[in-house]
Amino acid sequence: TKPPVLARARACVSPFFVPKKRRRRRDPRAAMRRAMCVSVCMVYRLPPQIRGVHDKAAAKWPPHINLCFPFVPAHVFETRRAALEQKLTRIAPFTITLDTFATVETSKKKEGRRFVCLVPKMSNPGALEAIQKALKGVFPECSPRGQVHLTVAQAKGKECPKLIEQFEKEWNRLTWTVDSVALLEKKKKRYEVRTRMALASSPGQQASSSPSTPDGRVETKSRK
Repeated sequence: TKPPVLARARACVSPFFVPKKRRRRRDPRAAMRRAMCVSVCMVYRLPPQIRGVHDKAAAKWPPHINLCFPFVPAHVFETRRAALEQKLTRIAPFTITLDTFATVETSKKKEGRRFVCLVPKMSNPGALEAIQKALKGVFPECSPRGQVHLTVAQAKGKECPKLIEQFEKEWNRLTWTVDSVALLEKKKKRYEVRTRMALASSPGQQASSSPSTPDGRVETKSRK
């Protein structure tokens, strides 16, 4: 008889041997993304020829500036919604300008991808800080984003400078008044605006929007 060691070795290379699969650790953030969830953002309209061509997430997300992360379950938001609305009504509207492009480091860096973004300029930076503080007070489990930005493209690091140069030639500066914060909700494969929470304003005023012209450009519109 052969030694047991060789017998065990022969068994290991047998075609009937099936290695035991290792269980992967579940990422709670992935489960949150699959669940019904909401994201608090500022949502805008942008020319489709820029983002629609270069941003892979254009079909999934409307143009937005994310204000807190990670996502919040819908039922959790509903229980705290009144508290957030009360805090937001104490913050005055402010003007925002989009005319500067930059690259932002993301979780996709390992794949060689970076985000080309519009970096907003605020007429009152303190207003944005106040919104983020209000969100942190209502949702302590979330954190404000490091650098607020609006993603317009995803590309390899070497391609980003050329894209920025191209965008700067095509882009018309966009300026308008922010007087509400939008709540995005995941519906099937796309996030849509579920509701808007107004900032401080007089009764009867509604959130301003920037309508698109026939050629796809965005007209600036300020609130009087």
